[in-house]
Amino acid sequence: MGTPNALTALIHDRLGQTLKDVFAKTASGNPADILKFGLNPGDTLVAQLEEPGDGPPRVTLGFLLDVVGSAVPSVPDGSGPGELLGRIRTALRGRLDFFRQLDLEDEIAALVAAADTASIRSAGDALFARIDAKAVRPGRSDVFESVGQWVRVQPFIGGDMGTVLPFATVVNAAQGSGLPDVIEIPRSVERGLLDYFFKPAGYRTVDGASVVAPVHLSDIGSALKTVNLGGGVEAAAASGVQQIKGLFSKPTAEHYIRDIIRVIIESAYDRGRDLDGRFQGVTDKLRARKSKDAEKAAIANKFLSWFRGFAAMTESAAMRGVEVGTQGVSQFQTNPLIGAAAGSFAGTVARKLAQDSFLAVLGRELG
Repeated sequence: MGTPNALTALIHDRLGQTLKDVFAKTASGNPADILKFGLNPGDTLVAQLEEPGDGPPRVTLGFLLDVVGSAVPSVPDGSGPGELLGRIRTALRGRLDFFRQLDLEDEIAALVAAADTASIRSAGDALFARIDAKAVRPGRSDVFESVGQWVRVQPFIGGDMGTVLPFATVVNAAQGSGLPDVIEIPRSVERGLLDYFFKPAGYRTVDGASVVAPVHLSDIGSALKTVNLGGGVEAAAASGVQQIKGLFSKPTAEHYIRDIIRVIIESAYDRGRDLDGRFQGVTDKLRARKSKDAEKAAIANKFLSWFRGFAAMTESAAMRGVEVGTQGVSQFQTNPLIGAAAGSFAGTVARKLAQDSFLAVLGRELG
């Protein structure tokens, strides 16, 4: 179990520092040089959006995020839990720079080495307790002023490697990042998970799609009532398809892990970078450039399609990067949940960075 878990920890450490750097910037700034938009001289994305038709953008793209650039060396299994933990601590020492900022290295190593239900639960509980203790600085507004803000979501997340690591990464990225309302991030994560588990339509993303728990298989009508008709018929149809796909997914452990990771990252990132407000602001400005209702709907629909397209492209690149980077780790083939968690986390982070970058470019062009 050690090698795939260790590689997963390194992937989270690498992406966690990227998230922290992005959170440290203002909403109007450039989130990161993650997605490069290369346009012809004199051309803009806004001008292309205003053109008739629903064609793809004329742009050269560069995705600059290597999530598995430094692969962890093979970690041989020890003769016992103590020896294995010692080997993993040695392998990871000095390589988890991001998690070291909250002094979480030992807890992460224990979670990586956990090989049975009891040790996984114990390591998960210890990591939550450590996070809660380290993430409190009374009298400061850039961190949490009281204990318990993050532990509230533990019942939703559990204590396994696949969901705890994304959670710990978001905690560390938010702490001390300079966000004006950092307390709203754990609240947003909690609300997102509540929506996912208890609302028939699930958790609604910034682009109108829903992440739906498999338990709500029979409530198709409620899900379709949430479809946004403001973007036109095609956008509404696409959103409806996403709702139905979510409703008919089988309730497997992999499904829940992927969904929970996505809700954690989506809800935390959207709140930290105000993606909902900025998305609506760009939509309103684009619609205001047109005089007829049909034209307003057309440009909003085209913007939504591009917003989803750029996000899907970068998500795909990140997930493929993880898959290719872990092909040489044979344990991933026998631990599919670990691979699913690593790929889902990397893909969702890349998706959010792409959405942020696209909104930043349009925001500058629209003024």
